[in-house]
Amino acid sequence: MDDGDDVFPPELRAGMAQPGVRYERVAGQHAKATPEGSEPAIRDGDPPDGAWPVNRGKSDGQLVVATGRIFVRFAEGERAADRAEAFRRAGYEIEKTLPWAANAIWLHAPAAGVAAALAGLARLAALPGAVSVEPELLRERAKK
Repeated sequence: MDDGDDVFPPELRAGMAQPGVRYERVAGQHAKATPEGSEPAIRDGDPPDGAWPVNRGKSDGQLVVATGRIFVRFAEGERAADRAEAFRRAGYEIEKTLPWAANAIWLHAPAAGVAAALAGLARLAALPGAVSVEPELLRERAKK
C-alpha cells in the first residue's frame, strides 16, 4: 500500500470561517482511532485500511489528524436534518443531529471513507445556505 498521498487531499482548510488556516498532508505518517476522548495514535509507515491522514499546520507546524467526520452549519432558522437527501446526493450520511443547534449537523461518508469525505468538502460548501463546513481535526493535547 502507498502512503496515502494519492488518496488523501494534499491540503486541507480548517473551514469556511478560517479560509487562511491550512494544513498540508504529511507523507509517510498515518493515525489510528483510539478510545473516544483520547489522542489519535500517530504512526510512521504505510497506512492500513481505515487509517486517518496526518496533516501539518502551514503556519504553526502543529500536527492534526482528519477523522472523516464533517461539521456543517447552515444559516440560523434552517434545519440541517431536513437536508438528508442533499447530503446523500453529495456522498454523505447524517451521523449526529444537534438538538440545541438545529441548523448544524455532523456527517460522514460511510461507503467511501475518510479520503472521499475530505475530497467532497466543496460539494457541501456549495449547498444553499451553508455557512460553515469543517473537517474534524484532532490535535495532540497540550503538555502542561
